[in-house]
Amino acid sequence: MSTPLTIDGVIALAPDARSAKSAIELGIQRRWLGPATDNVALWGSCPGSGNTPYLTAVDLSAPAFKCTCPSRKQPCKHGLGLLLLYRKEPDCFGSDMPQPHWVAEWLDKRGPKSVSKPSLPPTLPLEGPTTSRDAARINRVAAGLADLKLWLRDLVRQGIAETPSLGYRYWDDMAARMVDAQAPGAARQLREMAGITASGGDWAAQLLRKIALLHLLIAGFDRMDQLSSDTHSDVKTALGWTISQADLVHKDGDADSWTVVGQRITEEDRLKSRRTWLFGEHDGSYALLLHFAHGNAQFENIPAPGAALDGELVHYPSAHPQRALMKEYSVATWARQTRCSGSAIGTAFQSYAEAISINPWLERFPMCLSSIIPLSNGTQRMLIDSELNSVPISPAFNRFWNLLSFSGGCAVTIFGEWDGMSFWPLTVIDNGQVKTL
Repeated sequence: MSTPLTIDGVIALAPDARSAKSAIELGIQRRWLGPATDNVALWGSCPGSGNTPYLTAVDLSAPAFKCTCPSRKQPCKHGLGLLLLYRKEPDCFGSDMPQPHWVAEWLDKRGPKSVSKPSLPPTLPLEGPTTSRDAARINRVAAGLADLKLWLRDLVRQGIAETPSLGYRYWDDMAARMVDAQAPGAARQLREMAGITASGGDWAAQLLRKIALLHLLIAGFDRMDQLSSDTHSDVKTALGWTISQADLVHKDGDADSWTVVGQRITEEDRLKSRRTWLFGEHDGSYALLLHFAHGNAQFENIPAPGAALDGELVHYPSAHPQRALMKEYSVATWARQTRCSGSAIGTAFQSYAEAISINPWLERFPMCLSSIIPLSNGTQRMLIDSELNSVPISPAFNRFWNLLSFSGGCAVTIFGEWDGMSFWPLTVIDNGQVKTL
């Protein structure tokens, strides 16, 4: 594999969280019989519930997957598990071995099919040197997005009124097509749409917003040769391309005194993600550290909200940089009051509008809101500022009474995440001190 996927990148190919969990459990040597590679493909046998082990292969140039298991998910847990094992323990694979006949036949059949797939214009700018693996993936994504474009057009032409009755399978089939096309980011957005149709309330407006963003993503991919390098990176990131941390650590970073102003951990089928928001005390910018852990595994050690860090970080390329990699840091041994003082709701939304005007695929946006009073009218919980502007709190937020206790009916400064529809409070900032809800 010329540019190996990171472990997180392999997990991102999973069609759903359950498949990711199962793949992680299969990504250990004792679950496989005779794993081998010739640096073109991986193959191995995985004992299952039947008498005959499942034969699994991975084409490293794509990657693409083949397995004799009965799963209809693509890629299946066995293919992902084999690739994870190769990523973590390449030395356990036999090398310089001839391909079994079933692997060779599969790869031969893949060759002619790939020729007929539509390719992108040769002027498509790519960051870094173009490899055969890059070109193969671009062609697969182009073919998949062409199918998705027609699918979305049919969906809108028919109208969305009946979509709640279509069931999850309607969305999952197209999501599986996106996984096969190596666009896991588009697959994830389709699965989120399935949940929106069952959410009640203003589901139609939310669904139309998601459809529009997905259509814009396709349009951006079709016009990659016209985009700036930063927007080019945003499109690729939204589609599911991953950037190796090894490619970032050598870049010049931003040195600052950072305060951890918020942290949120989410979990689905034991696959946990942690978002840590930092505030730069010198330039007033935000940075997002994103980490993953499975099961009982521990996250990388990052201090909790309120901690003061002195160090250097480098942002992932983007037209509106948020996610970053902390190159090195030290934890300040003395208490520090943060300069993150917040703004009125109107000012915060103006900043959000400016951000999505250059990167419309931002999923979370940091907001620090000042002079805020949390209120509940019985059916909806919201935040109101001194100018009587309001912002809805996410219905899933379950610490509203903690927030009320901090406020005590008085105005407070609140830091949290805005997802385009609702706000998720994370911390209260009181006299420069960050307090977790």
